[in-house]
Amino acid sequence: MDESATVVVVGFGAAGACAAIEAAEAGADVLVIDRFTGGGATAISGGVVYAGGGTRQQQAAGVTDTPSAMYAYLRHEAGDAVSPATLRRFCDESADMLAWLEDHGVPFDARLCPYKTSYPTNRHYLYQSGSEHAHPDPAPRGHRVHAPGTSGGTLHAHLAAAARALGVRFLPQTQAVSLILTPPPESSTAEPSSAASPGPQAAPSTASPLPGPQTATSTASPSSGSQAATSAAAPSPGPQTATSTAGAEHAERRVVGVECRTLRDAPAWARFAHRRLHRWSVKPGLYLPGFGRAMHRLAARIENRHGRTLRIHAGAVVLTAGGFVFDREMMQEHAPGYRGLRLGTPGDDGSGIRLGTEAGAGVGHLGRVTLWRFLTPPSALLGGVLVDRDGHRFCDESRYGAALGDAILHRPGGRAWLLIDATVLAEARRQLRSQTLWFQRLPAWWLLTVKRLHAPTLAQLAHGAGMDPSALAATVATNNAAAAPGPGAGPSGPAAPGPGGGLSGSAVPGPGGGLSGSAVPGPGGGLSGSAVPGPGGGPSGPAAPGDMAGLIAPHGTAAGGTCDSEATVRDAVGFDDFGKPLALVRPLVRPPFSLLDMSLRASPAPMLTLGGLTVDEETGRVLRPGSTEIPGLYAAGRTAVGICSGSYVSGLSLADCVFSGRRAGRDAAASLLSLRRSWAPGSRERWSTTQDRQGISESAPEADWQGISESVPEPDRLGIPESAPESAPESAPESETAVRHTAAEASDPHPAGGAGQWGRTGG
Repeated sequence: MDESATVVVVGFGAAGACAAIEAAEAGADVLVIDRFTGGGATAISGGVVYAGGGTRQQQAAGVTDTPSAMYAYLRHEAGDAVSPATLRRFCDESADMLAWLEDHGVPFDARLCPYKTSYPTNRHYLYQSGSEHAHPDPAPRGHRVHAPGTSGGTLHAHLAAAARALGVRFLPQTQAVSLILTPPPESSTAEPSSAASPGPQAAPSTASPLPGPQTATSTASPSSGSQAATSAAAPSPGPQTATSTAGAEHAERRVVGVECRTLRDAPAWARFAHRRLHRWSVKPGLYLPGFGRAMHRLAARIENRHGRTLRIHAGAVVLTAGGFVFDREMMQEHAPGYRGLRLGTPGDDGSGIRLGTEAGAGVGHLGRVTLWRFLTPPSALLGGVLVDRDGHRFCDESRYGAALGDAILHRPGGRAWLLIDATVLAEARRQLRSQTLWFQRLPAWWLLTVKRLHAPTLAQLAHGAGMDPSALAATVATNNAAAAPGPGAGPSGPAAPGPGGGLSGSAVPGPGGGLSGSAVPGPGGGLSGSAVPGPGGGPSGPAAPGDMAGLIAPHGTAAGGTCDSEATVRDAVGFDDFGKPLALVRPLVRPPFSLLDMSLRASPAPMLTLGGLTVDEETGRVLRPGSTEIPGLYAAGRTAVGICSGSYVSGLSLADCVFSGRRAGRDAAASLLSLRRSWAPGSRERWSTTQDRQGISESAPEADWQGISESVPEPDRLGIPESAPESAPESAPESETAVRHTAAEASDPHPAGGAGQWGRTGG
């Protein structure tokens, strides 16, 4: 059976939804396919979008930010994954990007979190999601979607609803097996061929590519399952671009469609079981990996037994199928040193990347993986000191969790401990309930109890941990000296404001984890008035623009805190030798002393992959290793190299999904419709390819949108609800062919689960 569309999007997470919206708004006929039911890693994410430069929420919170300040920070943090021009454009368009999301129904909130955290509670939705405080002109840029719990499901639900309202068609439970290419020049009379990509759950031999020229295979194709291939990409972490002999093989060939395996015509029970098994494999599988793998294997059996071949002809194909953190062979090949809690869905198996490489695409940064070890919440733990197994401090503890994770990864044995005293421990315990959500509370309690080694003296503590007592004592002495009263002093003495505005008066943390005392703002903007949290969780005094209390980097100081063993000595005012703001340095003097085990093997560290297919940074078109374009093929999100491929802070991947997804969808539609670059977003003129739509019509039965409703669903649709339980069963009949454009579409309350290479997006 055949179908057709102007633009086919493979994967329906954030990047796929944004690509579909832009292409539909430009007038293209858009068909989205997804291996599962849509949502992918986006739907189970925290729903944080990194944005700045003066967003509406920043302005409402009294925060001053500029695109230039955002660019300066990201240039230091994200490195050279993209060109300076692309990063500048990302920052210049950031505020408008967030407004675009709001225009398409995504809700945000301006309530500012007054303390350092890895993820804010339901009282706060704007926070410092990276290491901005260690840089000039810091500003909170983490914009959490307004919803209880983890809010990625709400983000995706609204984007999906916006796509549906534009007439985008959705075909769930449909796996992209290979790309359809035009014949090579010497075989121009042959039928278009497929670059086969069975993936980890290969279809049976009866589903082999349709007859045509020989199947194209890339020697740069990342390996997976039975598809072992040799790649020139170095397995060690770091930016790299794979070379491929497939470029010449696929030269002059255009992508003209996708060959799929679909459950569209499978029995209703099979479709229901497939949905349910996938759902169980995602969030429960995140905490119980063995259970998740078992559920995914059962879902794959249904795919292989009941899937049928479907060819979709297209003017352009956009790959938004996520990363490869769930593919063990690709991880072993490209990032063998990483072991952690895989963030995403089983659909994040690198299949979208393989589709590209088998059509001749180049890859980059496949060795880059972000692995997190957060100290907060509770925020009091920022007053501790991270030491390795020799008792030496090696890092600024206030850095973002990915920087800490990378630093610990490179210590001997991946071992590290956080040294605290009784004062810090008591304060952390008090903050445990007020600063955490349900998924943060248990790990924090576990760290403060089960993973805690304590002793009445430092010498006894060192002996118990197998450390050098003299080295540990020297580390504490150095820390306590930095916390002593003096210019720009930390919490043990007066904290006179520095050039960037520090804390005046006592900097003793208040009940909500913020810093109490008078906070006189400086040029960088601190908190004015009392910073003691009020009933709503925010500062009870007026909040001037800028960073959290006490976390202001003086203007003109070196850009911040490296996590190297050889620290750069900082300016005497504002920072200690490792770049930690003095407002966070605590004297560790009150016994008993404790070592909290932060080792990577002590508890799973969340991780996700950052590399992907190389693309033209102006258009999103996929490039061959020689930087020539593959006509008709685009990539976005974690399937492509993007803004966050060099490094990561919370919200940067979702922001890049929006940025790159819009770019790809816009250019795909514009190039096919022969529009100017200054295309008209308001255009609603519909058109399709010259081929008939083969039965996908406006009057066709409704596609299974899996509850992507006009209203906001519960935040966690995968069995661990934060709010109200499901209100309708999942067993309603569907015939996954087209979307119904009536109010009845909102009847299913379950938002999308995981997108896979059958279309999962990189959220």
